[in-house]
Amino acid sequence: MTELKINLMGRVEFKYGEKNIEHKLSNKGIALISLLMLHMKNGVSRERLISYLWADSDEEAAKYNLRYNLWNIKKVIPADEKGQDFILANKDYCRLNQNYFFESDILQLMSFENQETERSIEELGHCKQLFRGDFLEGVYLKNCDEFNEKIILERIVYQNKYVKLLKAIAEKYETGSQFEECIQILSELAGMEPYNEGIIQSKLNAYIQLGQWSDAIACYKKFEASLRSDLNVSPSQKLKLVYSKLLGKPQISTKKASGSSGFKRQKLDIEVQCAENIDYFCIADLIRKIILRGDRKYIFQFNKCYLEDLNFIQLEVGIGYERLHGEKCSLRTWLPDVRIADACIRFILYVNDIYDLHVSLKNADKIDQASSQIIQYLKRLKIADLLIQES
Repeated sequence: MTELKINLMGRVEFKYGEKNIEHKLSNKGIALISLLMLHMKNGVSRERLISYLWADSDEEAAKYNLRYNLWNIKKVIPADEKGQDFILANKDYCRLNQNYFFESDILQLMSFENQETERSIEELGHCKQLFRGDFLEGVYLKNCDEFNEKIILERIVYQNKYVKLLKAIAEKYETGSQFEECIQILSELAGMEPYNEGIIQSKLNAYIQLGQWSDAIACYKKFEASLRSDLNVSPSQKLKLVYSKLLGKPQISTKKASGSSGFKRQKLDIEVQCAENIDYFCIADLIRKIILRGDRKYIFQFNKCYLEDLNFIQLEVGIGYERLHGEKCSLRTWLPDVRIADACIRFILYVNDIYDLHVSLKNADKIDQASSQIIQYLKRLKIADLLIQES
């Protein structure tokens, strides 16, 4: 039975039997053990340990502090049933006793990395669970700059290992056609590497395999918006090509007569009302009916700044956004007409990316002037699959 368990990923935890003992070790005692674990094979010289942990002390005080911490560790972590100590120390070097049986997340990760055989998805998943947070999360030692810098570098190393692991898991899921699980892993990866096009392309492919075209388009739109706002660049031509193919893909699932599944692009037939002398009445009615009948998950991925402008003329925008995202959509008290018109045009074109939008104007002779100007502009654009006519 393993008595001693040490976790250095995330919150530091030392357990002996069923009891936590990390509170009995000083911060520098924990740092000392972590340094020895990182150099498990060869150990660390006393001189090097002192330079890491007591560089600001004079020589005698530093040597005493090292001796004291070694003594305290021996006191807190007793010898095993064979009488072997956890730490072996001579006048020059200190190292962890490789014959002392204990468990550690760091050692498991080291062992996992050194395996040359193909790992199963279950083994990869177990390894993922070991990454409970950053290496020595929250640990910082005052006046120990060299140690702190080393820990920062180790954190970067383990973050890179975690990214590599997630990519291996995603590849396994993709190979096994487990696309929903693949998307979950890719979403986590995208949070860590938000501008990595390879991750986004893999995510789009997984959505395509599931037939979730609107989710794929929303994913691309979100990525494109991030690139533009944060880096002021556009996606690569390769990714744009994937997106352009997506726009021609179907939006709803249907059954063919043979029983095999196929897809077709969904058409939105919307009849809107017109009312004289009420600015934006017709366009506001169109926006409301698109929200009620369209894919809300896709609709409310539209740029929030434009949605807040639309909320000025149609409160269903703000209500729907809050229900989906759990956060409020600002309500403007005044907007210039050009802002409203621009937001309306952009919104209709965004919706038309995935729908054949057919709009019928009832009582078109009574349409308000603001809506009429927007509709005339859209007609002049001659957008494919966007049909606006009088009923």
